[in-house]
Parts: sequence; C-alpha cells; structure tokens
Amino acid sequence: MEELVDELVDRPYGLREGVIPLYFAAGLMAFGRCLAIKDADGAYLPDILATEIDAICARPADYTVDVYEPQPKYLSALTEAFHGEAKEAGDQLRQFHDALTSWREQLPEGALKSRPKDPGLRRFRDLVARASDPARLAFEQFPELAGGTNAAAVRGLLDYRIQLDSVKDRYTSLAIAGASRIITAVEGGAKGGDLLQNAAGWARSVEQAVKKGFADERARQVVSLALGADSGRYSEASFARSLATLFGREIDKWNERTPDEFEALLQAAVASVEDHVLASPNPPKRAAPIIVKRLRILGKQLRRLAAPAEARKVLQSLMETTGDGKKTKR
Repeated sequence: MEELVDELVDRPYGLREGVIPLYFAAGLMAFGRCLAIKDADGAYLPDILATEIDAICARPADYTVDVYEPQPKYLSALTEAFHGEAKEAGDQLRQFHDALTSWREQLPEGALKSRPKDPGLRRFRDLVARASDPARLAFEQFPELAGGTNAAAVRGLLDYRIQLDSVKDRYTSLAIAGASRIITAVEGGAKGGDLLQNAAGWARSVEQAVKKGFADERARQVVSLALGADSGRYSEASFARSLATLFGREIDKWNERTPDEFEALLQAAVASVEDHVLASPNPPKRAAPIIVKRLRILGKQLRRLAAPAEARKVLQSLMETTGDGKKTKR
C-alpha cells in the first residue's frame, strides 16, 4: 500500500493525503471483486470499515493488497458449496469467507478434531479448521488439494464438506448403538424392538427397587430418563443425545475417544442400578428380567473358566438349591 499511496501523492496525480481514503473506499466499492487486504502480520482483514480505511491510508507501509484474477464462476460455486449465497456484485472473496466461517461455526466440535482415514479429507479438515486467509485457501490450497478450480474440483471439495457434516450423525448413531447394547433387560442387547422400547422396559424392571436406599444420583437420573423413553417425546437420536448430555458428553462436542467414554459411563450407571436390584433381599417381581440377564452373563463367564461338565454341575446345583442352602423339592 505504501507504493500505491506514494504514487498517488506524487506527480502527475498529486492527490492530497486527506482525500486518499475517499478514493480508496470508492475503488474498493467499484473494483474490489477479488482482492485480499492484509495487515503487517499478514492477517486477512474480513471487515473493511471506515476506521480500517483511515488506518490503511495513514500507515500504508503496514498493509498489503493482494489482487487475484477474477474467477466468478469458481468463487460462486465455492461459496454455494459452503451454504453461502453467491452474488455477482461485491467482493466475492468476502462472500466465500463469510460462507466458510458461518459453516465452520455450525460444525460440531468433534468434526474438526476427528481423525479420518482418508488423507484428502484430513487435509481438507486441517485447511478449513485454521483457514484465516480466504484468498490463499481459494486460489492456492484448495486447488492444490482438489486438482484445480473447475467444476469437478469443487464437487470434490463439496464431498469433503458433506463428510465433515456427517460426523455428528455418525456420533449420534454410535450413541444409539451403545445405549441399545447397555440399557436393556436382555443380556447382550435386545433382539428386536428399538432403543426406546428396550430402555423403557429396563427402567420399569428396576424402577421400584431404586426408590429407596439408592444413593447413585446419576444412575437414578438414567432410570428416570429411560422411564419416559417410549412416551412419544423422544426419537432414538434425541434420547441418545439426552443420555450423552446427562453425562456431560454433548454429542456436538464428541471426538474419536468420546463414544468409548460415553459407553463406559453409561455401563457404570446401569451396573450400579442392577447391582442394587440384585443386592435386595426381596427384589420385586418386575426385576426378574434383570436377574435372568445377570445370570446369563455369569453363566457365560463360568463356561469360559470351568470345564463344561463342571459348569453344568454348578448351574444345576444352583437351580436345585434355595437361598438358605436347602435342596428344592422336585
């Protein structure tokens, strides 16, 4: 900018320094289709207001203007690829910058921290995560990644964007699958039905047993939430999101480690409830599915640890013995 201002002040133009901000603003309005103004640190200035124009003209040595050959079709397609509104008039780079920024702000936190296997998608994620210079991104980095600025290149970038958008859906699916395996009165996960029905059935099996003498408040909240699972208020996705939020693991903030963390927390809460039910000297009849579930799990573990004949002998003995150690009559 210093060279430009010096040229305007010198002959043959001889402009007064006081009017240069007016000419500069008018030039931006009339011709600012594809340019990037940067400060002394090389940072892109997204908003060029009157105060910025005054500062640029007062200290021109601190600013540069990068001018690019207009590619209106490419920039319009790029803007629309990020859900932006492309306009023929105005600064098209600014339109692209605004679209990219708006899209990025709506992404779940985990999307930009994910670790995709596709190297192209990883590179795209890295570029959009820290992009601060839309000109360099649009005219250097994106073309290098996508192989140009043609329609096929934009479609490739759009595909990467869609994959990042789907991260939240993928995490929601993982939350649903994890909850389906854990919140159920059937060992190994319910066969048939859906998460909402199975969770509600499990909660009704344990509801009465946790009303008294149960101190695990978080686990109690899981039971309370699950009791209303099939009330019509939830979809599987919204129920899974509510569970995640209950444990302080909002799905919008998930990363690659969070699904395992969520399942571990949920498993601990469910186990706490079921342990309390099993420890009761007089569990309610509705808790029978929970007892059967735990017996099946323990039976599998016994068969892995003991010889088949010994395992059958132990299980048969359990079936023939009452709680006081006496043989049952057959």
